[in-house]
Amino acid sequence: MSRVKINLGCGIRLLAGWLNVDAHLLLADLKRGQRTKRGLWKNAVVPPGVRFVRADMRQLPFDNDYADLIECDCAIEHIAYSESLVAVQEMHRVLKSRGLLRIATTNFDALAKLWVERISTKKAWTAAVWWDLVEVIYGNQIHAGEFHRAAFNPRYLAHLLLTAGFPRPITIRVFPTGCGDPPPFEHTRGLHKDMVARTEMIYAEVTKTAKRAA
Repeated sequence: MSRVKINLGCGIRLLAGWLNVDAHLLLADLKRGQRTKRGLWKNAVVPPGVRFVRADMRQLPFDNDYADLIECDCAIEHIAYSESLVAVQEMHRVLKSRGLLRIATTNFDALAKLWVERISTKKAWTAAVWWDLVEVIYGNQIHAGEFHRAAFNPRYLAHLLLTAGFPRPITIRVFPTGCGDPPPFEHTRGLHKDMVARTEMIYAEVTKTAKRAA
């Protein structure tokens, strides 16, 4: 039996062999963008026969104990901070016993430091620097799904995972600004080899506790 792997908050890059989930996209629009190379979705990647579900991560349309792996890459910050726990609880619910969650988001500790260094210092300030950092903080805002609504640091992300029911140990890694070594997601392996991190990223990995026999 094949593993069930969820690419949660997939954006415009859909992956074969994964269940791609996003709340703000329509598959027909992505296919049209891929075909015409025009419009908002012109950079969409939609392999033939790919699986896509339009769904909000706060209310996933999957049974309990459904998935073997959930990867959520730079998506949870698009959920209101007051509902981020609900989203992580849904990830916990949908994962099978011994299922694995990998999640990454921007480290707001580093963003605050960059703001002080680059924006509030007259010597470092330029409009381009301001725009680049504001886009990371607030999202690119090109449509409703591209607004950032929550801030995270390593301690708070670990707190969310524990509160949602995930056990210790939780692996937390920080990938610094300018890093060329991306977080070890399975779904992006080989895709970001030439990319450099714009700002510091937090990556967390945790396994759901196996259920005890009655």
